[in-house]
Amino acid sequence: MVATSRGQGFAEALLLPVFALTAALLLFGVFVWLGGTSPVEAWKLLFLGAFGDAFSWQNTL
Repeated sequence: MVATSRGQGFAEALLLPVFALTAALLLFGVFVWLGGTSPVEAWKLLFLGAFGDAFSWQNTL
């Protein structure tokens, strides 16, 4: 059995969620674009809805 370094294991554990989040945002953007709306505007509204003020933070958490 080959031992991996702690940093490499951390990088691998971080890579999958980052890839999944990126893929989900891109797929969401494609569907929004097909619907005739700007994906950037939709992402902005999504972010503001989740983190725009203290109440949003509370609901997100």
